[in-house]
Amino acid sequence: MVEYTQNGLPIVEPEIIQVLLRDWRRINAENKSPDLSIDIIRNLVQENPYLYEFAIKTTRRLYKTKSNQEPQAFLTGFCAAYELLRRQQETNQLEQTISR
Repeated sequence: MVEYTQNGLPIVEPEIIQVLLRDWRRINAENKSPDLSIDIIRNLVQENPYLYEFAIKTTRRLYKTKSNQEPQAFLTGFCAAYELLRRQQETNQLEQTISR
């Protein structure tokens, strides 16, 4: 069943979270480069450039005032949230197409 928040964002299902975590673990275990975060950032640049600019500006500001770990953690979390919403929306669209 396709569900959305009051503001129209897709509600991310636990299975989507597990798939993203599995993908990240696999890529880290294989030491692949570029990693999944790079692919997510590429998608973000193409799909939502204003949101990308926000993420990069915030990360740069954090680098000026914080240790390296905090900006990296922010960007990783930001990318994870964006990718989870993107994957859930893709799944929702597929489910709606199939149910027609």
